[in-house]
Amino acid sequence: MFGVVFLSGYIRLLPISEVASLPGTENLPRYTPTMLAKYDGTDPKLPIYLGLDGHVYDVTTGRSFYGLAGEYHALAGRDSSKDLRVFGGNIIKNKYPVVGVLIR
Repeated sequence: MFGVVFLSGYIRLLPISEVASLPGTENLPRYTPTMLAKYDGTDPKLPIYLGLDGHVYDVTTGRSFYGLAGEYHALAGRDSSKDLRVFGGNIIKNKYPVVGVLIR
């Protein structure tokens, strides 16, 4: 997976592992894609998480969007970085808390 870094007027694609980590995420739990998959909104007892740019966001408060019947359910429980690259990524980053780090 690649992250976008803007440098001096051009776009450079870097592996997510090279994109700067958010401050304060060093001690957060690590999730593999397999671990993240169980937080896809199908189990109402579990929170709903989605991966974005190497981080895991808790989107549970948006259950109507990301839950089983939600229009964005396909983004839940997985690395949605590619899907959110053009539109929606900043909404996630600004609205929902980071609860983990997505590792490969």
